[in-house]
Amino acid sequence: MLTSQRALFIYYKLDPAHTKGFKVAAQQMQLQLVQAHPGLIARLWERGDAADLEQTWMESYEHPLGIDNGLAEQIDQSMQSLPSGRTGPRHLEMFVSVQEGADQCA
Repeated sequence: MLTSQRALFIYYKLDPAHTKGFKVAAQQMQLQLVQAHPGLIARLWERGDAADLEQTWMESYEHPLGIDNGLAEQIDQSMQSLPSGRTGPRHLEMFVSVQEGADQCA
């Protein structure tokens, strides 16, 4: 169960011509992060209504103890090394759950 600790969301635009290679590299990097930080949950998202000119992608990171500033910086630095293909900057956002427990609405 995840508590109401901070979670990290990072979103950016990608050139559709680079998405396949970017996806493989991003998933590999997220696997390395998960292995290095037991309990870390990493996900890679693509906006479903993406236009042909560019696509919006998002990484999300959660941990039962929350994502502190140090871990957020490690994640960001690791993911900065991904191959090119972004058409703009990476945007980092931290969110806190408003639910008392993640399983209360299930």
